[in-house]
Amino acid sequence: MKHILLFKIGAIGDVLMTTPFIRQLKKQFPGVLIDYMVGKKTKDILSNNPYIRDIIVFDESVFTSKNIFALLSFFWRIRKMKRYYDAVVIFDKHRIFGLLFKLAGYKKRIWFNRAWKDGKFLNYKIYRNASKREVEYNLDLLTLLWWSPDYDDQTYDMNIPDYVVGRDKKIHKMRTISKKIVCISTWWGNPITKVFHKDKDCRRWSIKNREKLAKEFLDRWYVVLLLWSATDRQLNIHHILFHNLCGQTKLLETAYLISKSDLLITSDNGLMHVGWCTKTKILALFWPTDPYHKYPYITSKTHHPIWWIRKETKECYDIYGSYKTCTGQEINKITVQDVLDCL
Repeated sequence: MKHILLFKIGAIGDVLMTTPFIRQLKKQFPGVLIDYMVGKKTKDILSNNPYIRDIIVFDESVFTSKNIFALLSFFWRIRKMKRYYDAVVIFDKHRIFGLLFKLAGYKKRIWFNRAWKDGKFLNYKIYRNASKREVEYNLDLLTLLWWSPDYDDQTYDMNIPDYVVGRDKKIHKMRTISKKIVCISTWWGNPITKVFHKDKDCRRWSIKNREKLAKEFLDRWYVVLLLWSATDRQLNIHHILFHNLCGQTKLLETAYLISKSDLLITSDNGLMHVGWCTKTKILALFWPTDPYHKYPYITSKTHHPIWWIRKETKECYDIYGSYKTCTGQEINKITVQDVLDCL
């Protein structure tokens, strides 16, 4: 194969977890050309990736807007593209994506047969049952391309452009007031996730807990940054060291702020994976996902200070990501004191 298309709707963490596959594929087959088709909200995470030839952007809302004309436009777009590619690797798990690319005429369609059901429209597939790490499943795909993956090489590829670093002056001003900077993330999920789980806040620690924790740091005269999306819930705090940056920074600017911070406190979301890329100390609050499947892989080769807390161990979601049996309050079994004790 000379030319491969990768496809993913989005989600920062999920896209980052595909980058070890891309790197190993390119290193073992230097002549292969790799294009990545990704949702516009996540495209920046792939910018300056040395192993990708081209990033093809689309509007991910085409799958949630119920606009049949937008979906048909997307279909005709990928159909026109088929003549350029020998294969497509589909990083989204729902069978609808396999069907779309089959109807579009892609002869070699690669991804996972989730629970023996979602691989119906794929002709190269590996069984998936959520029993191991997400990144390792991605690397398994290399076996379909006749290569044995290196499971110890799970480092993500993310580059922060020089123009972002040179333009930002926030950190310098903060450091003149306090030597310690703590980032607190209130964010969970991408627009697609929120559509299907809008009534379940399973991964979001309560605002009350976040406010109490932020005040603990402010009392110690630490700078506190609140990240990330404009739709995030706000903390009702007024303090000279408190900076509410929700909706005020783009993805790469947020990554830069995290890289210059001393600690990132977050739930299982994309910023946790960004923090690992920037080598920032991380404390992750887990529920309902299993940290052994999701948190960044630590080895002697990739040592990095990361901790996680998980008080609730009983699973309440299935292989399809359904949270129907969750109350949404399980993560709040983790208290502010638990966090302080861990730190």
